[in-house]
Amino acid sequence: MGELSGESWNKLPPELFSVFKRWHESTTYDSELTSWMAGGMSDALVAVASQFEADVLARQAVLKFLKGDGAEEARRMRRALNRSPREFREAHLVELIGDAILLDSWWMIQMRIAGGDRSTVRPLVELRHSDSLPEACGIVFESVLGEWNPTLARRPESMTAGAYLRLLLGDRLNHDKPLDRWAAEHGVTAMVGWVPDGDGGLARNPLALVNGDGSNQLLVHRGYAHGDLNVRNVLLRPDDPRNFKLIDFGDFAEDAPLARDPAHLLLSLAREWLPALADDPEARHHLKAAIVTPHKPDGPSVFGFKSVSAAFHQAGQSWADSNDYGEHWRPQALLSLIGCALVFVGRKRLPDDIRQWFFDLSVYATREYFRLTRDDIDEPPLRPTAKALVVGVSLSRAEIDAVLSEQLHFMQRAMGNQDGLVGAALELLHERERFVRLAPCRMRGSTPGSAVIVVSDRYVRAAELDTKFRTSGVTRIAHGDIRELHLSLDRRLDLIDTADVRIATDSIELLVCGLLRDQAQSLVSTLEELTGVRRRQLAEDPAAAWRDLVEALRAARFIARTSGDLAADTEFLRMALREERASYPKEPTRVEELVGRLDEILSEAAMYTTPDQVRTACASAELFRGWLLDLLSEPRP
Repeated sequence: MGELSGESWNKLPPELFSVFKRWHESTTYDSELTSWMAGGMSDALVAVASQFEADVLARQAVLKFLKGDGAEEARRMRRALNRSPREFREAHLVELIGDAILLDSWWMIQMRIAGGDRSTVRPLVELRHSDSLPEACGIVFESVLGEWNPTLARRPESMTAGAYLRLLLGDRLNHDKPLDRWAAEHGVTAMVGWVPDGDGGLARNPLALVNGDGSNQLLVHRGYAHGDLNVRNVLLRPDDPRNFKLIDFGDFAEDAPLARDPAHLLLSLAREWLPALADDPEARHHLKAAIVTPHKPDGPSVFGFKSVSAAFHQAGQSWADSNDYGEHWRPQALLSLIGCALVFVGRKRLPDDIRQWFFDLSVYATREYFRLTRDDIDEPPLRPTAKALVVGVSLSRAEIDAVLSEQLHFMQRAMGNQDGLVGAALELLHERERFVRLAPCRMRGSTPGSAVIVVSDRYVRAAELDTKFRTSGVTRIAHGDIRELHLSLDRRLDLIDTADVRIATDSIELLVCGLLRDQAQSLVSTLEELTGVRRRQLAEDPAAAWRDLVEALRAARFIARTSGDLAADTEFLRMALREERASYPKEPTRVEELVGRLDEILSEAAMYTTPDQVRTACASAELFRGWLLDLLSEPRP
């Protein structure tokens, strides 16, 4: 007859302990309670017990007690072990001991100790502040995609965005479920098309996206997945992350959306970071940006998380590229972030500020999804500007011409540009807008005056101009989306009377170059008045500014795939290179020379078309980056 020992078995509910004790008397081994473990987000009770029978058995085991449908969880875990590729199962799935045991209204599942040594095998959450976290997460992301699913056993399924999100959320949006109740309490139900974005603007409601469909179709990859992959269900040795173990895979499925597990793991890590950022709204915003758009600039407080997010996006993209479905991965990853964020919103045990942050994250990711797919061209309703001013003139040639007579310099008017610029403004703006300001500029590697930036009472637009002042390559930014304004000298051209203007939103950045300085000053001042956003001040600490540049250089990724990818992946670096910094390295002249050359490479990269040209640009950028890092990393003079 097996005996129980240990002082804390009474943590089990009395009715469960009574049934468990009677069952244990039917065994031939003794069990001594070693410790209790956290049960995660579920109501499960998890114990570690030492089981011993002389000459027969000596082991530690994890005992998981579940109320309700524990048999189904055990069946799914057994199916995961039976169906998964042998190499992945043996390397990464914890073993079950026997079958699930019915204990009245409870079930007990017994499992082996992951890795055999609880003193060295730790949950991934304990690495959340470690320099090794990005590498460990990257290994897990790559493995659950590529090693667990070495082949595509199922044909990718064509779905709309709404159908995919409904697949992820299941019944969570049913009436009176926690997510439905939270949405109703906060006025963001699926009937509301536009919601606050958490940063002072308006954006599309992700819950409305769930209920809709849109025209965009994506091919959804499905296969083996954990079902609840989080930072407490991944166990590893910090010095050997490749031999990680997965536990609690009772939600295993053979046809799960493959982008879901990595996205859920990433957001479970964000959940662990959020309490430390409770008093820093700006850092919480940067954390959203790091998750959705890790290639964009962020604050130093979340730089480590940006690397983890980059690992998530890169691992998924590489896996999809290897199966020739690369173009379908990015929207799938964004939708998975939206869906998993909404899952966290529906967890009523989380504090309301955490649930609100996850909703704001889903809004942020929804905006990036629409920006990527252009699946919907509806515009947000007008919201009051910072001063609720009625500004500008109506869209008539005569009125715009009169305004430009004051805004343009004599040479710009005398060279015959004014009439062409009036026509460009009329072409760019629509009848509901009022014209405010215009300035000739350049974009990317083009010549001065080959582009124009136009401000209306609602939007900022920048466009390329041909010799007949026809517009192309238009970028449009709503005033309500602007988060950052930056004015800086165009030091690369070494012209003291010109300036660059950078306008940043959560998802895109617009850089226009070569404006006459007083026109640039007036442009930025006008945008400050219209939006309430103040231009970002230059760093007062030269050393910190140079360290920021070093980090930007180290984080840059030059991807030899398409010119568009290269331009997008290096845009944030180009911004960092153009910051005004006091001379700080040992060889400031040499640094300025290398910065200028690298800036030229990146500026021209967007115009490359052939793969050979792109590969050459990547190789050159890597070479100049290495030289710059050598100089910038030297000891201070």
